[in-house]
Amino acid sequence: MEMKRNKKIMSDEISGIKQNMNSTNTEFERQKKASIEAKVEGEKAATQMQTLKAERNRWKQKADSLVKEMSRICRGGRGIADIEKLIQEHQNLTNEVTVLRSQKKKSEDELEESLVVHARYAQAHEKVKAEGEAIRAVQKCDELERLVSHLTEYVDAKETQLQSIQDVNRTLTEELHLAHQKNRGDNDV
Repeated sequence: MEMKRNKKIMSDEISGIKQNMNSTNTEFERQKKASIEAKVEGEKAATQMQTLKAERNRWKQKADSLVKEMSRICRGGRGIADIEKLIQEHQNLTNEVTVLRSQKKKSEDELEESLVVHARYAQAHEKVKAEGEAIRAVQKCDELERLVSHLTEYVDAKETQLQSIQDVNRTLTEELHLAHQKNRGDNDV
């Protein structure tokens, strides 16, 4: 009997150990799964951290590049106000060139009309043989020649003025282009 009882106790202990082992295995599997999930989350966080560091470094480089570009632009005492002034002057010169071109065209048209009138008076002179008419035609012809001469001088002066404005405009455009290229070159660094 005692043997039976010992057997029963042993059997009960073995059952308890088995249950304890089963619960330990279940807990171990749960802990293992939680560990894997934590590892995956840690890797995600590390990847995200590297991405954020790379982005921070890129923005830092961009800021440094902009600081260098501003220093380059502003050296020699030139500032943003000076650059804006140059841009405004360029715009004013462009507008003035447009006005001068229209004035030149108008002057050329007036000159052409004067030449047509002059030619008509010359034809009238040939047709009219009377001395009085011829004298008036010659006077008008002289007057027209003076007008043509005056308009020619005016057009020449305007062309010279236009040429100098175009030269200034071209120089400003080249300076802006060089500044833009330097700006682009510095940004690549």
